[in-house]
Amino acid sequence: MLSVNMSMVYTIINLLILFFFFKKFLFGRVDKILKERKEQIEGANKVLDEEIAKAKQQRESYETQVQELEAQKEASLAEWRGRGFEEYNRIVEEARVEAGRIIADARKDAATEAQVLRDKNHEELKEMVIDAAAHISMKTADKESDSALYDEFIKDLLASEEEAS
Repeated sequence: MLSVNMSMVYTIINLLILFFFFKKFLFGRVDKILKERKEQIEGANKVLDEEIAKAKQQRESYETQVQELEAQKEASLAEWRGRGFEEYNRIVEEARVEAGRIIADARKDAATEAQVLRDKNHEELKEMVIDAAAHISMKTADKESDSALYDEFIKDLLASEEEAS
């Protein structure tokens, strides 16, 4: 059996005294340091959570601002596109008016040139008729010579028309 002697009792008492001494002076301080560290970590986590929340709010604010700027950009682009289309339409309309004026001037010039050519042909025809009349009056009038003169006159007339064309 186990016998209890005095040295064992002293050892147990020493262990108990040592335990209470360690608990009070050593473990108490270590527990205090651990508790302080835990509070510091919790405080840092709390500050960190606050900073994260603040950063999220700022991010949401920036995203809202970016969306507003995008909307403003789209509105400005739409406005400038509208102005561009208006300017395009104005330029096209001016070009149409100018083209119409040029065509009208060209038609007027063509009509004037056609009238000048008609007048020129009329004058040439008059001269040919006068020449034919002069030829006819100079020659003796018989049917064969008249027919030959008319044929010659028509050939000259056709030749002059081909030259004019």
